[in-house]
Amino acid sequence: KELSAAVSQTGKILIAEDLQGNISLTEPLEANGLGFHSQWDGSFHWKVLNSLKRSDEGRRMSDLKDAILADLGGGLRRTVYVESHDEAGRFRLAVAISGRRDSWVGTRLAAMGTALVMLSPGIPMLFQGQEFALQDPFSAHHPMDWLKKPTHEGTLKLHRDLIGLRTTNEGLFGGDINVSADEENKVLTIHRSSAGGSVFAIFNFRRQALANYPADFPDSEWKLVINTADAQYYNSATVFQNDDRDSKDNKDTKLDSKLLQADAQGMFLHPYSCMIYTG
Repeated sequence: KELSAAVSQTGKILIAEDLQGNISLTEPLEANGLGFHSQWDGSFHWKVLNSLKRSDEGRRMSDLKDAILADLGGGLRRTVYVESHDEAGRFRLAVAISGRRDSWVGTRLAAMGTALVMLSPGIPMLFQGQEFALQDPFSAHHPMDWLKKPTHEGTLKLHRDLIGLRTTNEGLFGGDINVSADEENKVLTIHRSSAGGSVFAIFNFRRQALANYPADFPDSEWKLVINTADAQYYNSATVFQNDDRDSKDNKDTKLDSKLLQADAQGMFLHPYSCMIYTG
């Protein structure tokens, strides 16, 4: 409490890495709390990470919905993340998801995990190297090799755009949130809005593309600002590949050419992708 009181006088933010979900950590000192501004939401981390690691059929949209809507006291009192030093020293996010290096599935799902972090209520936290989708385990003794930037330019741009959206669209600052889970199609939608802005995101957590998907957009004029399947975000490891080594479901995953054209009656959703709109 003495530490919290001292830090509060400096204008700095105090975040607890407690991982127990104890709301008293962020209760004000005058309410007999510990006075931290925020705490790591370990439940969000594990629910999202475990969901990303499952097969498509085993992935439950309800788990992701619960993680997004969890409450540790409201507002910025929780810090949300999918990668931290606790796991990155063993396996980086993309490798932990797919079980192997240089996997397009792991890299694409890792990008979707980052999008979930940036769109969820709370303070978003990214770990060093996440913006490169690094494959080698983290070591405190080896700094980031920024000479690799050209190799990871696509992933880096995606993270820049997600951060830009998070820091400029007031719909992500607070206000209302609605999350819809389509278990049959493995589709998740997030709608966040406030007086100053609105964001609608739709995630396809399947290896297969979905054509003519009937997305239920809220009433507004929407503009597509980010599609994680866009070529501008590609690295060699993020482009769709028909590679059975990556198939957890052991099914035919070839894209039907007929699916490459979106119908006016619905949306075309790329495999393992997230489309984000602002209104």
